Amino acid sequence: MALVPVAAAQAATLVLEPSAPWNLDYSEDSCRLARPFGTEAKQVLLILESFAPDRTVDARVIGKSLAGDGNLYQPVTFGFGPDRPLVKKDEAVSGNIGPDKVPMLLLGELDLLNRTYHDAKGSGPTAEQEAATSEFEIRMRITHLLLKTGSFKAPMEALRQCTGDLVKAWGLNPAQQERRRSAPAPLGKPGNWVTSNDYPSAALSKGESAWVNFRLLVDATGKATACHIQLATKSPALKDLTCKLLLARAQFKPAIGEDGQPIASYYRNAVRWMASR
Repeated sequence: MALVPVAAAQAATLVLEPSAPWNLDYSEDSCRLARPFGTEAKQVLLILESFAPDRTVDARVIGKSLAGDGNLYQPVTFGFGPDRPLVKKDEAVSGNIGPDKVPMLLLGELDLLNRTYHDAKGSGPTAEQEAATSEFEIRMRITHLLLKTGSFKAPMEALRQCTGDLVKAWGLNPAQQERRRSAPAPLGKPGNWVTSNDYPSAALSKGESAWVNFRLLVDATGKATACHIQLATKSPALKDLTCKLLLARAQFKPAIGEDGQPIASYYRNAVRWMASR
C-alpha cells in the first residue's frame, strides 16, 4: 500500500448518509463496528473490525453499489477523511456474500490516519483527530462512494473497551499488554512458516484460494501455544491447515514487559493462499 493524493474522480460521487446508528458486536475473537449507509438498493454496510488492541481496524464494505469489474482483485483507493491522503491498493479482495450474492470488498487494515498495520506502530490518533474523522471514501474504476460517518470519537472509545475485554478473555493482562516494550518478534522469516509446498493437492486442483488472518498466543519462552483464525475467506481446510503449520513452525523472541522481563503475549499476521490468478 502507498499513500497517494486523491485523483480526480472518474465516476460521479455517490454520497451516502447513515441509515442506522453504529452497532458494536462483541464476538469471540474480535470487536466489530458496523453501520449501514443509504437506503434500499443503494445501501452500503461499512464494517470495521479489530482483532486486538492495535491501532488499526480491518475495513470491509458490502453493498450492491460496489460495482467492480468481476475480477477477484480490484484496484481501489480508500480511507478516512476529510482532508487526508487516501490509501491506494492494487489488489483489494472482492467477492460476494449471502444467497443474493451481494458484492463485498475486503480493504485490509489501516488506522484513522490511513496508516497500514505495519506503519501505525507509533502513537495512535489523538482524541481530537478521532473527533475530526467524519467520513470514509472508496474509489474504484467505476464506483466512487463517500460515506458520511460522523465523528469517530465515541465509536473508537467503545472499540477500545471491547478489545481490552478480548485480551482478558485470552488470559492476558490488558494493562500489561498496553505497556509492553516490545511484541513477540519472529525468529526467521514468517513467510517460511507456510509455503507453496504446503498447498493441499485437492485444494490446488480446485483452484481454492484463501486469505487467513490469524492470532498466535506466545508464551514467555517464545513458544506459540495456541492459534486462532480471526478472519478468513473460503476454504475451511486451508484455515485448519494454516494453524497446524504455524504451531509446528513459528518461533519467536518473546514479548518484553515494562519491567524488561519476558511476558506472554500475542502475535497477529495473515497467510495468503493463492492457487491461481
